[in-house]
Amino acid sequence: FFFFKQKTAYEMLRSLVGSEMCIRDRSTWGQQIAFYKLFLIMEEEHKGDASNQQQQGGPSFRVIEQSEDERKSKSFETKEDKLNEALRLKAEGNKYFKEQNYKKALASYAKVVSFVKFFQAPDSEYYKYAKKEQRLSEQETEQVNELLYTTYLNMSQIDLYNKNWRKARDRATESLKIRKTVKGLYRRGQAYLELNDVDLAERDFKEVLELDPNNTDVQAKLKIVVKKNKESDKQLAEKMKGFFV
Repeated sequence: FFFFKQKTAYEMLRSLVGSEMCIRDRSTWGQQIAFYKLFLIMEEEHKGDASNQQQQGGPSFRVIEQSEDERKSKSFETKEDKLNEALRLKAEGNKYFKEQNYKKALASYAKVVSFVKFFQAPDSEYYKYAKKEQRLSEQETEQVNELLYTTYLNMSQIDLYNKNWRKARDRATESLKIRKTVKGLYRRGQAYLELNDVDLAERDFKEVLELDPNNTDVQAKLKIVVKKNKESDKQLAEKMKGFFV
């Protein structure tokens, strides 16, 4: 596992979805001092590299290897610890996802949600009652939302692969609560279609076309919707025959 040092790890989340980074801070005072000294040395050694990266418009960060034992020894009590562990877990889940190890990917993604679900955004009704370590700034809220909506999207896709239609629908919905996206609408539409909620599937697919008129995949799905509607109308007509003389 790795330790990344930049202004904050979350400041680079938007440009690093799918390959997120995390900060590894020590939990005791003595360890914090040791880490800070190490960071000052690294900062001096790599000052030139950081300057070049900033001139190019990209983020600069440091990578320090960390053992599994060191990571497991952390208590994740602070907001920073939780956010950075969530970033690490998202990257881990993405790795498993690419390897098609969906069981492990889902486990990592679920932990992402558990690390950030108790945070309160400034516009939350619970914000003023929350502990200091649970309160997010507006910038942190935006970055956590970015993390969450992509995590739910990936979980929804895995559910579709596993033919777990209801979970795919629910997780796509959680993603859409945070941000309306073509992927979120399309995946929820797929789940609705498999659950035979044809009207809801049609609604989502049409919203996709509003956002992406040239989406050929959703155009194909809408053809299936039309076919299902015709079959449903035919079945209804057959049932209604008995009611008329």
